[in-house]
Amino acid sequence: MAAELAAALEAGAAAPDEVFVPTTDGRLLPAAHVFINDAPWHSRAAGAATLLHEAVSPADGKRLGCSSVREELARLCEEEGEVEGEVFGQSERLSTRIENLLLKYNDEKDLFVEHLQNCNDAGASKVLFMFDHGSYDAMSVIAPGHEALQGPALVLASSRALDDNDLLRIRQLGSSEKRKQFAQAGRFGLGLNSLYHLSDTPQIFAKNLAFVVLDPLHKLGGEDGMRYIPARLQENFPSMLAPFAAVPKEYPTVFRLPLRMSGPSSFGRKWSAKAAFDLLSRFIELQKSELLLFSKSVTQVVVDVRSSDGSVARLREIARTDTVDDDDTPLQSPRKSPRVAKRTAVAATSQAPVYVSSPFMQRLPTTFEEVRQLQGSPRDSIERVTIVIESPDAAPVKERWLIAHSLAVDGDGLGLIRDFMEASTPT
Repeated sequence: MAAELAAALEAGAAAPDEVFVPTTDGRLLPAAHVFINDAPWHSRAAGAATLLHEAVSPADGKRLGCSSVREELARLCEEEGEVEGEVFGQSERLSTRIENLLLKYNDEKDLFVEHLQNCNDAGASKVLFMFDHGSYDAMSVIAPGHEALQGPALVLASSRALDDNDLLRIRQLGSSEKRKQFAQAGRFGLGLNSLYHLSDTPQIFAKNLAFVVLDPLHKLGGEDGMRYIPARLQENFPSMLAPFAAVPKEYPTVFRLPLRMSGPSSFGRKWSAKAAFDLLSRFIELQKSELLLFSKSVTQVVVDVRSSDGSVARLREIARTDTVDDDDTPLQSPRKSPRVAKRTAVAATSQAPVYVSSPFMQRLPTTFEEVRQLQGSPRDSIERVTIVIESPDAAPVKERWLIAHSLAVDGDGLGLIRDFMEASTPT
């Protein structure tokens, strides 16, 4: 009878004042007091005495006026203090705006550069690029449609935690602080939207603070995005956080980009797992030497791949290090140049490398007055950088570079550079 009444309501029949439906414990109760068991994994559903009888389909239960266990749990995850069911869309009208921005940031590899710049501006010391081939259980996702988030994805992580101000910048599309401070190269400006080259629904996991799903094309619902409480998601919808378990705990900030695999959208083309992995591989291969040359705080970049069986392999590790060989000496005054080696493969030493942020990049001028001050101190405008590149199938490679701030190099500075170049061909 319940199915027949639901069909009549679907066909346009007038709804009675009150509808009674059968429950799993053999009673007839008002539909408003009965829940559809659409979260069978959760103990609250298993222990409830007012679940709709399994002979009535969830769709019919909805038509008859029953509530959803899943929706009630989702509301719990969206509430905390002043954040009550918080919609987390970027504040401008997004879809057309992002489409135009992607024309400006039209190189798909921009997303790697932007991530590294944002990490530098945040003061992170370590960055992770990981491609995850895995597909994750979708039984306990927060709502239908979110199963699309559980497939292969590109993961971008940082050793620096996000705060509420960072999340606010992400919401405020176009409010880029680098317009005001040219000391900052990124920090969640317009370039952040290069994430949409690969994904229509980027996820942001700021551990212990927030879990965000951005959805400007409304693939998952009617909002531009949602912000959830991680602890409550883990309790009520564990599938939502399962893909993040593969990211080491040393990275409290994770951007995860579920690939656009079902077909193209107005943001870009369809991606296969192979094509996205190749994009990451090509970027690292082309940029491995220069990636950290001008880094202010990031001293290590790690590149991993997670296979569909759950195993994680290291593809590259790139680092700036202050560990030197015996033939390295500090940069001398003009005409007293150090010995400089060409690019060489070096064996690992017993001394563990020490990774330090770059004082040279930290003191780069951010105002014209600081530029003038630096012009009077040529030694402070030149730095030697050592880059160590490690791969699983080869010995570590050490490269030595000399970096000069061109606005500040006078005759003495040119002498330092000339001596360096004459001594040996640098990397």
